[in-house]
Amino acid sequence: MPSTNPNCNGLHHLSDLQFGWTVVVVVGTIVSNIPQQYRLARRRSAEGVSSYFLLTSVMSATCGMANITILSLDIFACCKMGRITKAECLSAVTGVVVNCTQWTCMAAILVIWSVVLPITKWEFPDKPHDTMAHLIWTNVICAVHLVFTFGLFGVLYRFSYHRLTGYANANGVISAIIAALQYAPQIWRTWTLEHIGSISIPWLIVQTPGGLIAMTALVGRPGTNWTTWLGSIGTFIGQVVLLILCCFYAWRERRKRKKEEEEMGIRDAWTWSNWPRKLVKWIFS
Repeated sequence: MPSTNPNCNGLHHLSDLQFGWTVVVVVGTIVSNIPQQYRLARRRSAEGVSSYFLLTSVMSATCGMANITILSLDIFACCKMGRITKAECLSAVTGVVVNCTQWTCMAAILVIWSVVLPITKWEFPDKPHDTMAHLIWTNVICAVHLVFTFGLFGVLYRFSYHRLTGYANANGVISAIIAALQYAPQIWRTWTLEHIGSISIPWLIVQTPGGLIAMTALVGRPGTNWTTWLGSIGTFIGQVVLLILCCFYAWRERRKRKKEEEEMGIRDAWTWSNWPRKLVKWIFS
């Protein structure tokens, strides 16, 4: 059964700086995902985005969310029993908010991809892309995994509470293993297409160091352990490889386009007067 006497002593002296930093991470996570979500929606094309990448990303985020939720049960108990103030409670649960935000942003990308994939198949039938079977199975597996993960959490919470810590650690390790592999399908897809498709480079530029920054908001927080932030390391490595690959193909495409424009007499170089407009266009293009 749940503990009726949770340890709340460590929650009375949480750093305001750490709380503020966690809020910055949450806002940064939301904002940094907008370029990728916007690019998918604006292009109305799922070209270049791997269904296996989305599947493993959401599954990894689900395991991470379950991990920190379970490890934070004592915090929730302290809040419910009034052992800590509302401000201390809010500060203590921000670690959970970070992981939930990461899951929500990744799920939003999956939803947008699911909407634009049929459009891609209709408008560009000759281009390589995932099939409708990929769309269905990706969404079904993600939904079943989410229900199973938190359903088993509910069963253990009710009937075998003492096993929850082990279950949380298992979810953290599984999240880390999936995170280490999740970028492999997307790297392969980009490598075989030899162009970035609907992948957003600004999204990767922010996400790559952002994952490690988010990890710093979790390390040492109440309701976390090493399994909570381990997945960030694997994700970082995959993002670095994908970012380098995307930058190379984008540079090669830009060089080719610039040569064609010069041959047609078009001049559209970056200047002091137009760089803000071109920067915004690049971020959301």
